[in-house]
Amino acid sequence: MVAADRALAASQDADDHLLTGVCAAQLGYALLGQGQAHHALEVSIAVAHQIARPDPLDAPADHLWVYGTLLITAALGAAALGHAACVAELIGQAGEAAAIVDDGQ
Repeated sequence: MVAADRALAASQDADDHLLTGVCAAQLGYALLGQGQAHHALEVSIAVAHQIARPDPLDAPADHLWVYGTLLITAALGAAALGHAACVAELIGQAGEAAAIVDDGQ
């Protein structure tokens, strides 16, 4: 978890949004493994919205696949917390991003 946290900080310092997203997903998985589902959910959502804003679905494909990965990580956190409606929403948003990436946009 320490390594993922440091990688996230370094990627943010480098202002590399895609690398930040990948590092945030890894941190999210580490947090889930430590039983910190709430923190995994928060980090994943926050970074997902930094990567693909203001309209996430208008982002480039490389941003969308990282965005979708973060949403899936967040959904795992929400599932661990028993928030079924949140899980469904996050999975739906990730599915929308995946459909755009699959179309080659």
